Amino acid sequence: MESKSKKELFIEKQKERYPKGSPVAWNRERQAVLTLHRTEKGNYFTWFPLDKYRLIREAYYPNGDTLITPYKWGREEAIKCFLEYYMMDDTRIKEAAEKRLKEWEELWEHYLEGHKT
Repeated sequence: MESKSKKELFIEKQKERYPKGSPVAWNRERQAVLTLHRTEKGNYFTWFPLDKYRLIREAYYPNGDTLITPYKWGREEAIKCFLEYYMMDDTRIKEAAEKRLKEWEELWEHYLEGHKT
């Protein structure tokens, strides 16, 4: 007897539960893991598929040097998403730091004007 995967068993149960033509939501899909490796020789990415089907998310964000994406995106799209997120985040941090530095400089100038002798 041939053993069936969990997905095949799930689909069979869904077919029994819902007659033909009934809407059934399948909210899981195959996903992959993208990881950035930083070495002395340079940086490189590894990308490999996961065996599990996971819930579909509205948005995908990196966690440290790892990003889990839909498998159908492919390696290039996953790298693009990873780099866009960190470039956007670092730009936001840079703008906030420049604003804070400007405030500190204004405060310093105000302090120097008040303490001239």
